[in-house]
Amino acid sequence: MFANTSKAHAPAKAAQPPQSGTGRPVGMASLRTDLEMARHEIASLRQERDTLKDLVRRNLGQQLDQVGTGELVARVNELTGQLNELKAEKDLWMREKNDLQEKLAEAVEDLAGARISLRQMVRAASTGSGTTL
Repeated sequence: MFANTSKAHAPAKAAQPPQSGTGRPVGMASLRTDLEMARHEIASLRQERDTLKDLVRRNLGQQLDQVGTGELVARVNELTGQLNELKAEKDLWMREKNDLQEKLAEAVEDLAGARISLRQMVRAASTGSGTTL
């Protein structure tokens, strides 16, 4: 029976003006002041939230840039190593090419000498065979 009485008094309490902690009614000026203070606090909190969001965004961007930079540095180092290997390989091939060119020059000289010797032998054979006939 008494349980329903608190529900019955709820609309009556809602119709009464708000009261301070001392039990006295709160005035409209006090409510307006509280409302204005709450608005300023909300604006301050929103600004703080935006500042923190920007800070987190910048820090995350820097971290992503650093990760990207680290990967780029690793890639540059890898490519530099490959470049050095290719230069060493090129130098090796250049030395081998020079050796082969020297051998070719020697072979050309030997061929020229062999041709001269062959001509001399052909002349000697033709002059020697022509006199005996």
